[in-house]
Amino acid sequence: MEKSVPWFRVKGLIAAPVTPLTKDGEIDVSKIDGYVDKLCNDGVKNVYVNGTTGEGFSLSVEERKILGEKWLSAGKNKLDSIILQIGTGNLKTTQELARHAEKIGVPAIAAIPTVPLKPKCVDDIVVYLKQIAEVAPNTALFYYHFDKLTGVSFAMETLLDAVKDQVPTFHGMKFTSEDLYDLSRCLQHSGGKYQTFSSRDELLLPSLCLGGQAFVGSTHNFLGRFNNRIYEAFHRGDIDTARQLQYQQHKFIHILRKYGADPSVHKHIMALSGFDCGPARYPFADLSEEQIQNLKKDLEEIKYFEMIK
Repeated sequence: MEKSVPWFRVKGLIAAPVTPLTKDGEIDVSKIDGYVDKLCNDGVKNVYVNGTTGEGFSLSVEERKILGEKWLSAGKNKLDSIILQIGTGNLKTTQELARHAEKIGVPAIAAIPTVPLKPKCVDDIVVYLKQIAEVAPNTALFYYHFDKLTGVSFAMETLLDAVKDQVPTFHGMKFTSEDLYDLSRCLQHSGGKYQTFSSRDELLLPSLCLGGQAFVGSTHNFLGRFNNRIYEAFHRGDIDTARQLQYQQHKFIHILRKYGADPSVHKHIMALSGFDCGPARYPFADLSEEQIQNLKKDLEEIKYFEMIK
């Protein structure tokens, strides 16, 4: 069966934005126009909204709809592509968000599998994707693979084998895993029929070497310019420079993980970088003032504030 939607392809960095919140913990859509401009100024023209970094699973259905609408309007004529993560803990709510995404004209959606009641086999994922595609038949659909978060750890190559032509709108997946072998197999699958977005920023260069073309990442929010330098060095054949830049980025990743690498930490780094998006929502605890100062000191030691210029 032929695909029923225009072929959707992305190249380059795809930011996974945090969700701006007020001090009272309400979504703050007034920040999103400036957010789009910030990303574009850093050379990041694609976004993956309401994912894990965006606290999508801590937001209400209505909040997720509002955010999808705002990112779509704010990004018009500025962003190259918008992918809206619509997966939830149950099929019906996911379908509701899929219908809404198609109604407002989002070009692509992505869905994480249902958890904690999760699929038992790859064929279950195909059934899930099929039922999402049925309610959004004109929108490109991606699967969101995040094995450490969901516990759904099947080899993604087997999902591509199983999908075949059962889901006409299926275009590929967001691949959040350190398994470079599985990533490589997915990138090669069916001659590149499906697009696999590598989603481990610390593996940007290895993913490029394996043939990756598009890369979803949380650090693209504040290291967009720097990560683009890795991407550009690779494409001009300067592998030594790309490698050294990746090593420098690893110093940043080490600090990010030291403080927990959750949305709260991302938001504090955003604030320290000059774009305050407010606090994170439960269950993510805020950093203490001492932790914030230590974080800033650690960032200064690796010359982070020079890296983002």
